[in-house]
Amino acid sequence: TTPQLEDILWTHCKRITRKRFKDCYTCSQKNLEGANAHTGHYFPKGALGAILKYDLRVLRLQCMRCNYYMGGMGGVFRENMKKEIGVEAEQNLYNECTASKGFPIKAKDHYIKLIRSYEQIMD
Repeated sequence: TTPQLEDILWTHCKRITRKRFKDCYTCSQKNLEGANAHTGHYFPKGALGAILKYDLRVLRLQCMRCNYYMGGMGGVFRENMKKEIGVEAEQNLYNECTASKGFPIKAKDHYIKLIRSYEQIMD
């Protein structure tokens, strides 16, 4: 089912994000582990369409404080993205995020393809 695929996909996203990043993307906390290591979204997950909800380009490691208690620290997250990928690339990504809700795709097929791709990344 789609919810089962989303669970598998989110598990892969968390593993890959924790493998790629060790520190909080939006504050100075270092070497995040366990319950303090959250996979945060550049753009609110609920505002993203299926095409971007599990896209590694929008995921970074955050501490619990920033992701949970501070709502993801969207402004800081966006500024850090500009520094990381450049202003033009960040603007393009932002535009993709804002348009993704209206982008019609078959979520289940997309999720299956992403799972396969992320399993290769983890190997």
